[in-house]
Order: sequence, then C-alpha cells, then structure tokens
Amino acid sequence: MALFAANDGTNGNELWKSDGTLAGTVLLKDINAGSASSNPNGFTSVTTFCTDGVIFGATTAANGLEPWRTGGTTLTTKLIQDIRSGATGSMSSPASFVADGLNIIFTANNGSTGSEPFILKTWIFDETAPTVTCPSGTTASADASCQSSIPDYCVLSTAADNCNVVTRAQSPAIGATASLGANPISVTITDENGNSASCSATFTVVDTTAPSVTAPAAITQNTDSGLCYATVSLGSPSTSDNCSITSTSNNAPATFPVAATTVIWTVIDGSGNSSTATQLVTISDAAIPSITAPSAVTEEADVGACFKTAPTLGSPTTGDNCGVATTASNVGPTRAVGTHTIPWTVTDIHGNSNTAT
Repeated sequence: MALFAANDGTNGNELWKSDGTLAGTVLLKDINAGSASSNPNGFTSVTTFCTDGVIFGATTAANGLEPWRTGGTTLTTKLIQDIRSGATGSMSSPASFVADGLNIIFTANNGSTGSEPFILKTWIFDETAPTVTCPSGTTASADASCQSSIPDYCVLSTAADNCNVVTRAQSPAIGATASLGANPISVTITDENGNSASCSATFTVVDTTAPSVTAPAAITQNTDSGLCYATVSLGSPSTSDNCSITSTSNNAPATFPVAATTVIWTVIDGSGNSSTATQLVTISDAAIPSITAPSAVTEEADVGACFKTAPTLGSPTTGDNCGVATTASNVGPTRAVGTHTIPWTVTDIHGNSNTAT
C-alpha cells in the first residue's frame, strides 16, 4: 500500500492511499476537514517486531503542523500528540522523521524550550488489543471465618499481545476477602499502547469443615413414679461451625426404658457437613414391689396326726411398676400343730424384692 498527498478539488490536499489499482486508490482521511488542506508530508515507514505503520506531519486548523500516524485505515489515522497546543503547530514544514525500529526521532518546538529533539516509541502504531483467558474456575476451602483470600488471577490467567503486556490488574484485588459461594473475578491486561482486554472467572469458596458437637453429660435416673420408664431432660449439646449450623437433632426416644441407652446427637452445617456425639442415658428401677399376704388361716390337723399336710394358705396380692418375676413362701409340705408365721417374698423383674407375713 502506498500513501501520498493529493488534492481531488473538493477536500484539499489530503492523505490518500493506493494498492496500485484505480479502484484501490482512495482518500484515506480528510484530516483538515472540508476544502482546506492538511498537506501531509514527511512520510516515514516504521516496521517493528509487533506492528507496522507510517508516521507523517499534517496540518489542521485546530492544531497546526503536528505528528500523525496511520496504520492504513481511517480509524488508525490519528494525531499522535498536539506538542504545541493551539493552531501554531510544533513542526516545520516539511516534517522530518527518523525511525530505528524502536524509536521515532524528530524535531519539534513545544513553544517553551525552542526546537528540540523528540522521541516516540514505535509501538504507538499498535491498535491490536491483547488477549487474555481466565481459568475456568478455582475453588478454595473456607477458613475459620467462613472466608478465603482471593488468589492472584493475573498469574493464573493466560495473556498475550502482539507487542508487550504492560499491566495486569484484577478486581477484587489479590488477597481480598471472598465470602462463601461463587465470587466473580475480573482480570484486565493493558499493552504498551493502552489497548486492553478483560476476562472473567469465578472463585468459589466452599465449606469443607465439619461442625463440632459435644453431647450433654451422661444421665443416670430412676423410673418415673409408678412407671417402668423415665421421661428424661437431656440438656443441650455444645455446637459450633466456621460458617453456620442449620440443624441439631438426636435419636432419643420419647421415654427411656430401664436400660442404658446411647443417644446420638447430630449437627449439620449450611453446606451439609455433619458431626455426631453420643450421650449415655441409664435408667434404673429402684421401686420396691408391693405385697399383701393372704389372710390368716386356721386349719385342723390331719386325722390321727399332729400336723397338717399342705395347708391352704391362699395367694398374696402383689404389684410392681415393671413386673413381678416371682412370688414365694417358705411353707413346707406339712406344718405341725401350732401357730406359724409364713413369710411371703415378691421379687420384680429387676431384682427388687419385698416381704409380707
């Protein structure tokens, strides 16, 4: 592509380009808009490791003769800098530039220090935005405060540029506190000419810490009065979690039998982590069974004998909150003539006993 100055009789002497064909020879940009001329001059090609372009001098009514650049399109044809503010311009006509691949050197007058050498970096021609790719997702476990520090996504991301990446930044900042759940992260990279690109990632904080639970103290208790079970107040467990607890429960029965029962306490946090602890509840039957002996009995001795065989004693009346196991007396197969005190003993299913005569 060739660049040159031409006057089409309408736009004045302006910047044109040509690919060597009639159709490809067009006005590139009407720099000094209207019929006035910008008189582009001093075209100097600049080739760098990352981009190519042309630098030249051009005059506008607002800025005078100042350095311009173009990458061959209207959008890339821009004023580099208004070195001497106002319409006077900073450069002599024709403009003169020297490029060495990294630097562009020219003479200009900023209106304060006289005519002095100026240097521009050749990457001013870079119009290409960098590329950046964020990681698909990063997960970290919540700490004791149910939070986590945001890692360095600038390092985790992959960035590239046709020239050089100058800055990398992320929001929220590295080391900032992220709360439980999904946290959006934005990474922005900027190259030497101010072109930038961004990507987004998600930093997810998960709670992997199980809650803690300490069961209430063991309980030893007798049965309720007249009953073979006990209603027990278990107390409350001690629980904690780094995030939140959603439920605390146990498998205790409504009433406790005479036995040693292990109660399992379960605590679940907001992320479904759980822990258990056990509490031993021991219920004893200390109630003495009741017994009322049969009424007194008077019987005749056997005929021709001085004793009574198998005296008819009757049956005692017994009762117990849990149940009677045995009832017994010490009456023998015979009783001699006389007055006898017969002890009756009742024993319940848990070994408690009582006696009546």
